[in-house]
Amino acid sequence: MILPSSILFCLIWVVFVSRQVLARQLMNHTKQHATNSTVHYELVCQSDPIFCDKVDKAVAAAIDELTKVVNIKTSLLILVKYHSFCRKTCANDTYGWGSPTSQFTLPFEDGADLNYVYPQALAKQLAPYNSTSVWAQYDVEIEINSDLYTNISDDPDEINVGKYWFDDHTTEIAPEQIDFRYIVLHELLHGMGFLSAWAAYFWTKASPFRKLVDGVIDPLELQLVTPGPYWFINQDTGPAYVTGFQHTMIFDKYLVNMNRELNTTQTTLLSDIAMDMQNFCVSDNNAFIVNFLHAFNAANQSTTAHKLWLSLSEPETLQFMFQPPHNHSQFSRLPYLNQTYRNMTLLTGNDLFQVFYFEQTDPTINRPGLMISHLDDQYQNTVDFLMTQHYHMGQTLESLVQKFYQEIPVLQYNQSLPNGTLLQARYQSPIGPGILRVLDSIGYSTVLTSTSYTSDGNPKAPRSRSICDDNTTNHNLKSGSVLTSMASISLPSFYLIFLIYLCLQSNTV
Repeated sequence: MILPSSILFCLIWVVFVSRQVLARQLMNHTKQHATNSTVHYELVCQSDPIFCDKVDKAVAAAIDELTKVVNIKTSLLILVKYHSFCRKTCANDTYGWGSPTSQFTLPFEDGADLNYVYPQALAKQLAPYNSTSVWAQYDVEIEINSDLYTNISDDPDEINVGKYWFDDHTTEIAPEQIDFRYIVLHELLHGMGFLSAWAAYFWTKASPFRKLVDGVIDPLELQLVTPGPYWFINQDTGPAYVTGFQHTMIFDKYLVNMNRELNTTQTTLLSDIAMDMQNFCVSDNNAFIVNFLHAFNAANQSTTAHKLWLSLSEPETLQFMFQPPHNHSQFSRLPYLNQTYRNMTLLTGNDLFQVFYFEQTDPTINRPGLMISHLDDQYQNTVDFLMTQHYHMGQTLESLVQKFYQEIPVLQYNQSLPNGTLLQARYQSPIGPGILRVLDSIGYSTVLTSTSYTSDGNPKAPRSRSICDDNTTNHNLKSGSVLTSMASISLPSFYLIFLIYLCLQSNTV
């Protein structure tokens, strides 16, 4: 069989891209380290050894900030890459991204909610066993863009100090610089689970799904906010299929939509919306992505998905709602914490569905829900500054912590020393108390709410069985070889499959 020249050229391009990715991986300088006995990291740094040593120390310092306030029972391995993003998309305004490498529905009742999926780092803390072949090699992956460091000024007479500041105890931070530890810690928390599964999966141009339906589906029918779709690719025929929607992240369990219409505020749990959407499913030819979108837009669930799109386009319409704290938690004992942290407002607004240049995920990961996985801008100048969308420039982590914590009452908690001695410590971390409250809500044991990852005695929610469970997980296929959203397939491979599919489709247009 002789391939048409257009397909042949496109496939050659795909091979070239994949070889470039492999070549980049082979050129990197790799270091393996442990910040303490429970958290290890591997740094892949694309620079000279002296500069990579600066990056290395900053990464270690950022991880130390996490382990000071989050109790890690089962060891973690974090992959950190520092390289030029121009080798992918030349996104010179992008700082980086962080994400879980894998996520799981936990199959045991003690300490886990069976209706949600958990990022691997958290799943390992909650699992009643220390080792399993199911875990991915790394628990969290972080990539930082080196392009931003090289040029921050167009003035030839100005000394270029680089966008990132590294703490060497001698050099002061410049007004336009960002503390590198700040960026790493922010992305690390995304990877630990400060991340939503809700997104406009068929709208954002960063998603491969949009590329498959562009020009075929009315753009208005793509303005939908949904959980992540169940997808599969039939290797025998090539097309992409979508059968329904997956369970959402444990972070999403606590999200509440505040829909303001006609001077009234109507609250809706996103967990209820998720269950309704998970009851929509199709099979066979109806699962072809174009047919799926037509069918979904004809269903009642699409009305809710579009209303959610409209609501999240307005500011301050999404909250992380905290449950009442445990009696032993400092959020119960300290009046300031108890009164301040009943909920936190997440980032929504007009730009929610646009490209987020300062922080975007690798296109192979397809995490378009990144925007709402941030705190609202109202927290920018508070102790919870770390997880807002914009970085403070010209200020070190220490100066930011000192500045914002002096504006609130002193926060004390009991700290247990290795010899069993209890002493009072002051909470003053770049991971603000509200951010820490989010982490303990999704399941982490922290210095302000120490659970030791044991059950609190409260009955856990039973698994809510969807009418689509069997259909979506098995794709209702009788035969044939498939690659699926639930299969053990590398994310880069997923994206390359889509590239090959687009090559084949381009010849039919």
